[in-house]
Amino acid sequence: MDQKEVLHSLRTAVAAVGSLLIARFCRLPESYWAAVTTIVIMQSTLGAAWTVSKQRFVGTALGAAVGALLTAYAAQNVGAFGAGIFVLGLICALLGIGRNAFRYAGITLAIVMLVGVPNLHG
Repeated sequence: MDQKEVLHSLRTAVAAVGSLLIARFCRLPESYWAAVTTIVIMQSTLGAAWTVSKQRFVGTALGAAVGALLTAYAAQNVGAFGAGIFVLGLICALLGIGRNAFRYAGITLAIVMLVGVPNLHG
């Protein structure tokens, strides 16, 4: 695994958690959108259409699976969310499916874990 991908995964996780905490501190409604937006912005630009479609599908499936596991077993907290983003980045790097897949995995994780959760405790 490339060290750049590990660092990118960590940066994305820290930025997503940071934006979520800032949005919650400011008492913004639907603060999960801060994390979703951060994840989208942190990722690279889109590539070829077919490759992107496959990456979107795989990333979305990974994000949904990790989100379901974390929601069921990790008490829906900020730390679990950040760890989930980081782990998704590592999984995508290990599978060689790229940052586009990571983008959709992170977005899906954020939606699964954060939408409809009234108070995400850190």
